[in-house]
Amino acid sequence: MRGSASRGEARKAALAEAALDLFVERGFAAVTLEDVALAAGASKSTLVKFFGGRRGLVAAALAAEQEKVMGPLLAARDDPEAFAEAYQAVIFSPGCLALLRFVIGASREDAAVGEVFRDVVLDRLVDVISPAVARSAGLTDEARAAERADQFLAVLHGTELLRALSGETPDPRRLAGYRTLALTLLAPAGNTG
Repeated sequence: MRGSASRGEARKAALAEAALDLFVERGFAAVTLEDVALAAGASKSTLVKFFGGRRGLVAAALAAEQEKVMGPLLAARDDPEAFAEAYQAVIFSPGCLALLRFVIGASREDAAVGEVFRDVVLDRLVDVISPAVARSAGLTDEARAAERADQFLAVLHGTELLRALSGETPDPRRLAGYRTLALTLLAPAGNTG
């Protein structure tokens, strides 16, 4: 008798989490499917069955991590000010900073990691906040709303993200300033298009 679908999904999530832990700890190039299988108490064939290979495993690992941190963002998505605070709390968390360092390093080793990150994480962030940005800014064009959402997200972390990635503790005053500036992007300015 085969296991239930929910048990299979739980196992798949555990494998993806084990892979992400190893990738972040050791670096993408240093981790093999065999390493992940050993750490997770699985076989390489199980990993291939679930993920198809390393790219699928990275995509699943990033998607699983994203789902963990999306809760606060989804809860705040209709209120840009609350979203801005939640976004900064997520992006500057130690786990997220470690993940970003991993993606930056791994993308140099394998461009597919960067592609997966853009597809799985970046596009989803813009999709989550775009409707609230459109409402706040009075934009009716989806492409313009997505562009403004992208700008809103960029302003929220500003250069403080680079400081944090290099090991500096984020300055709450600068982060508050970024939130204030980001919210000005949402003020309707006769933009109806």
